[in-house]
Order: sequence, then C-alpha cells, then structure tokens
Amino acid sequence: MLLPLLPLLCDAADLLAQHGRRPALLAFAALLVWGGFDAWNTVRYHAVLTASGGYATHSDASYRLTADLEAQGMTAPIVLDWGIDAPVAFLAQGRVAPIEAFGYARLDQPDADFAGRLAPFIADASRVYLLHA
Repeated sequence: MLLPLLPLLCDAADLLAQHGRRPALLAFAALLVWGGFDAWNTVRYHAVLTASGGYATHSDASYRLTADLEAQGMTAPIVLDWGIDAPVAFLAQGRVAPIEAFGYARLDQPDADFAGRLAPFIADASRVYLLHA
C-alpha cells in the first residue's frame, strides 16, 4: 500500500531541489490528499469486512467451516466445488483433508467420469458433501 509513496516523495524532493518550494509544496499537498483518500477507503473497507466477514470465497466463512468440520470430527468431506479444499486444508493444518470430486468439463452437465468418481463415496451414508451455495 505504501510502495508508491517512496517514489512520490523522491519526486517531491527533486522538485524542491530543481524548482524551489512552491512545486514541492504542491506535490506534498497532492501526497496528503492521496494519502487521506487512501486511509479513508481503507477504514471503510475494514468496516465492511467487520460487518460482513468478507465476500464469497474471500470471507471468514472458511474459518467457520473449518472449525465446524473439526468440531464434528469430519476429517474427509467430499468437495463438489472448487475453492473449498485448499483453504480448509490449510486452516485445519492437515486435520481435515477434503476430497475433491467434481467435474466441469461442460456447463450443461458433469463430465462422463463424474458418477464414477462419486460412486465410492455414495455407499457411505456418513459422508459429508460440501459445495458453494
């Protein structure tokens, strides 16, 4: 977030050295305005995150899902959608290892091997299936 600040400060110092005080003050004022807007947007963004927990897969839902899976002893849920496996496995530090079994070869139907990939799990009524709502 602060990475652009250093070159801008260097430019302001260069303006001061080459052209005097007025251009440098204008550059510094522009930096203050930019920084003010950036700080205001950051505060607003964090307020939204506090209220909502985030958006879609970039939310705190992964933490809650992982905690629920661990609390209920569900160590190998079947994941029917992308984007669930990695966050859960990471947050559970290996205590939960979701098994991905999905197929997106086509938009109108699953790929031909989808039923075959699910067959070993369907017989076990204790299996838990996860997917995005």
